[in-house]
Amino acid sequence: MRLVNNAYVRAIDTPRWSALRAQDEFFIPAGDDVGTVTVVNDNATVTGAGTAWTSALVGQQFYVGGITPFYTVTAVGGVGTLTLDRPFGGLSGAGLSYAIQLIYLAVPSDFAHFIDIVDVTNNWRLRHGITVEMLDIFDAERSYSGTPFILAAIQPTSLGGRPRYELYPRPPVAGGLSYPFRYQRRPAELSANSDLPLYPVRAQTLREGALAELARWPGTADRPNAYFSLDLSAFHEKQFTEALGRDMRTDQEINMTDVSYEPPTASLPYAPMSASFMQSHLFTAWYGGYGV
Repeated sequence: MRLVNNAYVRAIDTPRWSALRAQDEFFIPAGDDVGTVTVVNDNATVTGAGTAWTSALVGQQFYVGGITPFYTVTAVGGVGTLTLDRPFGGLSGAGLSYAIQLIYLAVPSDFAHFIDIVDVTNNWRLRHGITVEMLDIFDAERSYSGTPFILAAIQPTSLGGRPRYELYPRPPVAGGLSYPFRYQRRPAELSANSDLPLYPVRAQTLREGALAELARWPGTADRPNAYFSLDLSAFHEKQFTEALGRDMRTDQEINMTDVSYEPPTASLPYAPMSASFMQSHLFTAWYGGYGV
């Protein structure tokens, strides 16, 4: 079973299988900025005045004065007390303005990578091939707020290293935003005899991959592998590669996941490029000419 599973991992790591496309949605709930706070340097406890905090704020980001750093709320001890994920690093102060809102977004547990993510309200696609280090170049303090158009990769969560992304610019504290997205998921490995590979990967393909690995193993001194043969391994590897190629072609006939668009479409920006923008500006048309 281990050899078959090894072949399966090799197979599913190769292309973007259409069966692994999935959909989900980020929802940005309402945050909180009512009242003021007292913070103490090198202390993770925040005290509020005129606040009405609830446990719904756990997992959201806390910041003071409208700028970074962002801290994550790990616990709410009552309407006027909360705990941050690390000690506050700024100067101690009282009566400070603050905000708590969801800025860091965690993806599903089977997430591999984004296909796309859209803002249906503003009718555009968000950029996602960006890191927080790139944001730091032009807005290190994150003082800019408004309609988000970027998802920037940040450090993973502590939950198994699940990827996490910063929504930029930070959205309104009122929340109520929703961002549907498509992503490529990571399938579970084969573990039980009843497990089936994803369609259209065939059993024959995995058998050839498993036999190729088996023929490369000489065995041990007291239990030599009678099937050991590098020539035989090369034969099965060739069969595995050809069979996998057939499976990939079959998959592309179902869903053309490897299609790439040539300019002008490939050079288009993401947000804020919407249909209304295209209709009101000098714009490269799909057929190669120019339209107004």
